[in-house]
Amino acid sequence: MPFSNYSQKIAHLVGTAQMCFGEVSLPESEWLMHFKSVLESIQQQKGTIWVVGNGGSASIASHLVVDLVNMHQINAHTLHECALLTCFSNDYGYDQAFAKMLETMAKPTDMLIAISSSGNSANIVGAVKAMQSKRGSVLSLTGFSKTNQVKQLSQAAQNFSIWVNSEQYGEVETAHQLILHALVDHL
Repeated sequence: MPFSNYSQKIAHLVGTAQMCFGEVSLPESEWLMHFKSVLESIQQQKGTIWVVGNGGSASIASHLVVDLVNMHQINAHTLHECALLTCFSNDYGYDQAFAKMLETMAKPTDMLIAISSSGNSANIVGAVKAMQSKRGSVLSLTGFSKTNQVKQLSQAAQNFSIWVNSEQYGEVETAHQLILHALVDHL
């Protein structure tokens, strides 16, 4: 696919991404208003933004943390720091590593940003459940099936979700990166 066709495809995916608060799909401006309000509350309460992903999504998570900390002085961290991840993976299994970290470190004033192309990775599903059990907020970014587990968990708990209508990893990851850049630029 030529570059211009690819960029048009990504622009379409970003422009048509479903942005929900709970189960309600909202226009972008209204979704951003709700998200900013929750983020401001987290900052005022000295909460933390935890960001998770696997593979390419982990790279997106790291980039997001850099932007949040550098551009907005938001207390943000990934959960894939090498020693911590290998310790928790060894002790609890990779599927439970992020969940166990959040059970240990997360507070109700925190937010988890869960990035998963498929929305069905067991360790990301576990992280979302752990954050919800802590009564923290969740923003999920997913693709593939509209009924993926991470999106469904976010919606059922009246949290934020962004879903990209593609089943191609590269397209979903690129759309997630662009959406998060735009989000950071509009905070």
